[in-house]
Amino acid sequence: MLKNSFRVSQVFKDKYKDKEVTWDGYLFKFIEIDPRHRWHYAHPFLILTKMIPSESEAHADLIISLDTYEMKQYEEVLKSLKIGDHFRFNATLSAHGDENKLHHLHGVDLEKLEGSIEISPHAHNTNIRYNIAN
Repeated sequence: MLKNSFRVSQVFKDKYKDKEVTWDGYLFKFIEIDPRHRWHYAHPFLILTKMIPSESEAHADLIISLDTYEMKQYEEVLKSLKIGDHFRFNATLSAHGDENKLHHLHGVDLEKLEGSIEISPHAHNTNIRYNIAN
């Protein structure tokens, strides 16, 4: 990525963009965009997700975005998840991340799984602003 970001972007666009994947990860943080500002966002619900292996010890690895319809559809699953809980998701690859932005996927299905990992309490309570790759 650091050596040839243009090439990485082109390969992502050609091979992976808009492809659906099924992965599992761990809830790092759930963010609901303030309703007063939702008109700025096509997907106002964000699931910050920790993957194993992780690209960072202290931060989320990717963002799964949901629109209002998907949020209503999976609201019960999301309400059942606590920080660190394991879940499976189907999502469409929207954008690859880089050193400044998290990988971005658009969620199409969520399912809670057994198990959890410990996520440091200070990690998800920081005021770090996560940037979504477009």
